[in-house]
Amino acid sequence: MDFEKAYKNFLNGTATPEETEFVRSEMQKANAVNDILSNVKREGAAETAERETVKRAIKTYLKKDTLKILLIVCCSVVVLAIASACAIGIPILSNANGNTNYSENDARAIAVAYLIERYPGSADDIEVRRVERELEVEGRIKHARYIYVVDVYNGVDEVVEIEIDSKTGKIIDVD
Repeated sequence: MDFEKAYKNFLNGTATPEETEFVRSEMQKANAVNDILSNVKREGAAETAERETVKRAIKTYLKKDTLKILLIVCCSVVVLAIASACAIGIPILSNANGNTNYSENDARAIAVAYLIERYPGSADDIEVRRVERELEVEGRIKHARYIYVVDVYNGVDEVVEIEIDSKTGKIIDVD
């Protein structure tokens, strides 16, 4: 017998006694299955879902915590680097400034005099192109000094680089 047809007739009140009995029998079977299923323990699924939620929350917290630690470490390294640079750099610069007896203009004059001596015929054409002051530290910090690097056109055919010690005024190197 077709349950759907018998059930429609049962709801309409037009079911035969056999259809009515069939529908009631099927409904009793469905209720019995429902009772069996409702008594099955479902606690395991809920506990598993809760554990997964807790695991995700812990992972998220640990990621954030790790990022905070990395940020703190990076900031600490930067602060230490700056402090170290200041602790080392300031005395070096102070000593280098204290060891300077010749100015940039003096270095220009020394370089020009050197080239006039080497190229006497081109004295009017000699031209200073660039002067840079470079810090040089050899050995102890108290011996730090500046070196002037002077680029001078020799008036003939080339630019000559002359390095001059800012403490002694002596020419160190000529390229």
